[in-house]
Amino acid sequence: MRARAFITQKEAESVADCQDRFSINPATGSVAVSDGISQSLFPKYWAEILADRYTAERDWFPTRENVQALAPFWMEKVRKRLEEWRALGREPWRSESMLATGASAGATLVGLRVGVGGKWSCDILGDSCLVELEGDHIKEIYSSMDHFDNYPDYFDSNPEKPGKGEVRTITGNWNLPEEPPKTLLLVTDALGAFLASIKGKREETARIRELLSVESADEFKILVQYWRKDGMHNDDTTMVVVTDDRYDEAFKRQEEWVW
Repeated sequence: MRARAFITQKEAESVADCQDRFSINPATGSVAVSDGISQSLFPKYWAEILADRYTAERDWFPTRENVQALAPFWMEKVRKRLEEWRALGREPWRSESMLATGASAGATLVGLRVGVGGKWSCDILGDSCLVELEGDHIKEIYSSMDHFDNYPDYFDSNPEKPGKGEVRTITGNWNLPEEPPKTLLLVTDALGAFLASIKGKREETARIRELLSVESADEFKILVQYWRKDGMHNDDTTMVVVTDDRYDEAFKRQEEWVW
């Protein structure tokens, strides 16, 4: 399998403001994308923890108990950041007050694991999506929700809070010779919603070809800017492209990870 990843921030914001995170680990055959909820507290730290933990071990699954056990790592990152602010002469009284009243971070997660023979499984919570392509057509778009809105399912960094929604698990096998070439995309909600809006329409083939032709971070950023003008939501946007070795000759780029 081969994977290549792209990420860009909202228009008019800096890359440091981006709340999306991705993780790829060839050793475990795992890929994950997480979208930190911007209205929450230090969401990019929580997104990073979730994505990295999913790919660290093949037998780790995002159960409520397993996710609750990650809460101290988020708090550690937050405390470290607040100390850095103090060292720079910036008093983080507002963040400290929010922490004292139980404020926390929220993040979505889509994680993929590829096994022997092309079998794969994907765990999803929220509106970060798994997009299954057959050639240059969208076969299916999977999330844990039946629509896109401003209040997605999510994991909470406070172990006393339940978060929202239930994890959905999808399985498949793309190593079937009688089927068209398959590609799996892990994407955050802005791109997922845009792809859902073109699925089955006349423009679908051309759009997918545009997407799969992206070779660099700069090209991805340009494409996202172009699609935003055509109605894609202005939000942090991440995509990981996962391909089968039999069909990936077009994807041998510097951005790829191979396992």
